[in-house]
Amino acid sequence: MVIENAPTYLDETNDPDQVAFDLEWIREFPRPVLLTQGDQSPPLFAPVIPRLTEALPSAEVGTLSGAGHFVQAENPHDYAEAITSFVLSHTT
Repeated sequence: MVIENAPTYLDETNDPDQVAFDLEWIREFPRPVLLTQGDQSPPLFAPVIPRLTEALPSAEVGTLSGAGHFVQAENPHDYAEAITSFVLSHTT
């Protein structure tokens, strides 16, 4: 899948606005948010989580050990566990 989508990934990498977000729009999201990241994620993605948590101060961040940017594919068990735990902790 990654090889088939390599041209798209290359386009994203070359896009100067690839990590530009409409933070004002994001601030309006009213629900709990879980932001996940792998501790082996490429440096390019490092500023994303802090910018999103700035816009969503109640967001929770989950860092999965041994995973890169594709945490759900690289560490599916721990990813599913993180999502399940988050959902259960916010279910009324």
